[in-house]
Amino acid sequence: MPVAEVPGAHDLAQRLGVGRGALHRLCRDHLQRPPAAWLARERVHLAARRLLAEPDTSVAGVAFEAGYGSLSAFGAQFRRGMGVSPQAFRQGLAQGSWTLALPGDFRALEVRRDLGRDPRSPTAQVQGQRVTLGWRLPSGPRRVTLTFSGEGAAPSP
Repeated sequence: MPVAEVPGAHDLAQRLGVGRGALHRLCRDHLQRPPAAWLARERVHLAARRLLAEPDTSVAGVAFEAGYGSLSAFGAQFRRGMGVSPQAFRQGLAQGSWTLALPGDFRALEVRRDLGRDPRSPTAQVQGQRVTLGWRLPSGPRRVTLTFSGEGAAPSP
């Protein structure tokens, strides 16, 4: 069942033939989040994949294909899930980099320490303010570099 065709958790429960309480327990036990949060995350990921795969489709077209009823809801949910607007996400991919605004209390030092705990790691290298990671993105495996500054992290593929 495509996530774009399921408007909400109540509809998901109906389609699966379970009660809302049972669906909530199943999602909490197996997905570690409530059904509405899972649906929101899956819709954002679907939209992100389409923004990558369909560069000629408008952002509005991607939003409606992913099951959003309004552009404002799509934009807000995409920013919450991805940290950037859909337009910035697509533009950053075209330019090869973008800037994420992190919360003021983001503990970048601890993140860099954690990622750099194995200096010979094949998937994470830390050099000062830069963290280079091997990630599997919808477009395939990529090397992504995060550059931390006082205002956030600037990732670049």
